[in-house]
Amino acid sequence: MPRHHPTILHERIEFEPGRLLQVGPAVLSTGGAVSNTGLALHKLGIPTRLMGKTGRDSFGAAIREIVAGMIPT
Repeated sequence: MPRHHPTILHERIEFEPGRLLQVGPAVLSTGGAVSNTGLALHKLGIPTRLMGKTGRDSFGAAIREIVAGMIPT
């Protein structure tokens, strides 16, 4: 008897085990509540600092490059 896998629906996309889906490119971002709040506070004139940790790999290097470009003046 074949095993039935349930189908998961999400925003008009049907996910089914074993089915390939065409998706867009991967996006790397540093957004989130902590960094967004820090940037907003800085824009209001409140001194802020953001502390975090990144790995010593290509993803860590990419994140450090993105954050370095976001440093407000």
